[in-house]
Amino acid sequence: MQCPKHTLPMDRTNDIATSKSSSSFNRPNSVYDLIQKHASHFPDHTAVSEGDSSLSYSDLISASRRVALILRKRGVGSQDIVPILASRCLEMVACLLALVSIGACYVPIDIENWSQERTEAVLATVSAKTIIVTGLSRLSSPNAIDSQEIHEAVHTKSRAAPQLDLALNHVRSEDPVYIIFTSGTTGIPKGVSIAHRSLLHYVQQGNEDAPFNLGTTPSDKVLLLFSVAFDGISVHDLDEKRSLTT
Repeated sequence: MQCPKHTLPMDRTNDIATSKSSSSFNRPNSVYDLIQKHASHFPDHTAVSEGDSSLSYSDLISASRRVALILRKRGVGSQDIVPILASRCLEMVACLLALVSIGACYVPIDIENWSQERTEAVLATVSAKTIIVTGLSRLSSPNAIDSQEIHEAVHTKSRAAPQLDLALNHVRSEDPVYIIFTSGTTGIPKGVSIAHRSLLHYVQQGNEDAPFNLGTTPSDKVLLLFSVAFDGISVHDLDEKRSLTT
């Protein structure tokens, strides 16, 4: 015996198709999408602070877009690998968001604690077209975006976010968002690639019984103690509208 076939009225069918399309369109492809959404709801909340300096979510998004424009002018686009020589600072956060927003894959390098030999080994491995430097470094490369240029982009007095069509970046969930390199104590440092969907899954896990990151709220502060090159630290603390203190 066959079950009777049921058909939906044409207008109802269209409603369902539209709903599915809308749901797919609004689904985040990267953590930048989540942070940008939170920034639209809480633009004046402090996003990150360092000493007496701080950036609101609105300031941070604007700063990341200015850095993204610099990267675009250097020809950096989706899936390009960009090492970032950084310490725990405001500029580091803005640069990471800029790289994620344009679909580039960043390689965090701790300029405070990594040896020159380890840094050079990683740079030689990735052979990137552009390198970002956010602090003092002995690196001398014509391909580097130096700390002065980054500082001016992040701390410019203009609060207006530059126009940047992120739709052109085609960020896909399976694309790599960053590469973490091992310490290299047993040989040459080896890179491990992490995809956008893996990072998204990490920051979206948890529920009321087992909240993510101990259930912190928008009024809480999260202290960043670990190196930027330590896996799981880079950008996820910003997605829950918390204030990140470096």
